[in-house]
Amino acid sequence: MATRAAVIVPIVDDPGDVALQQHWRKAWSLSSLAGGADAWLDRAGFDRAPWLATALAGGIVAWFALPSPIAWIVAMAGCILLASATVALTRPGDDYVHLRRAVVAVALLISAGIALVWIRSVVIGAEPIARPQVIWLEGKVLERENQPAQQRVRLTLAYRDAEAGLARKVRVNVAPDDLDPGIAEGAHVRLRARLMPPAPPMAPGAYNFARAAWFAGLSATGTAIGPVQLIGSATPGGTLARRATHLVRPRALAARRLRRRHRRGICQRRPWRNLGRGR
Repeated sequence: MATRAAVIVPIVDDPGDVALQQHWRKAWSLSSLAGGADAWLDRAGFDRAPWLATALAGGIVAWFALPSPIAWIVAMAGCILLASATVALTRPGDDYVHLRRAVVAVALLISAGIALVWIRSVVIGAEPIARPQVIWLEGKVLERENQPAQQRVRLTLAYRDAEAGLARKVRVNVAPDDLDPGIAEGAHVRLRARLMPPAPPMAPGAYNFARAAWFAGLSATGTAIGPVQLIGSATPGGTLARRATHLVRPRALAARRLRRRHRRGICQRRPWRNLGRGR
């Protein structure tokens, strides 16, 4: 009958023992991985710049992904602590110089991305109205957008909310028949409108119009009720505005000529399409 020999566990530190060499193999693999990364960063040179932009964009994405300001602060603090610890552990003549610099730069840029979009949200973001309302508003036309396909004209207005004591920016859709042709950007108007707060996404992962309106500075959107009254016409711009108009006008003329040539080309090609229909 065969017998199995007992496994002998060595007590002394034998350099030739396989069990004792396993730990050193792992440490060697980790050091080789770090050395390979440092060598790759050294060879990359200026190709490392896109990774810095990616780190900044990652911080911006993290701001949108994290749920609350506390999470934003924790993420920023963690990145700053990681960069500080990396700098504190660096010694003169130490290996992996490029790897340590990359860790510091990426951590700081992620933190900067979170801070950048947070500051932009505070500075540009507009607080939405509390509830749907029908009000009379008097303000200045910031932008006029003609939408003939939808049979409407979209006006972006700036007005003073007396109840909240805030200057608000709203977007109102107006029927073409209710709008004076003389109303342009810069005109002062008065109208009655039905305003709604920007709508949140209808389903998880859907388009978040409330977030887009926040960064666009829109407090509400709605529809005009009745005609829009023109109080004051738009004042002509100064020297800079006139120069901008002179610069834009040649571009508009060139675009119009290109559209005409394109239409002529289509009209000339149409007879070739109808050759087979007469058979």
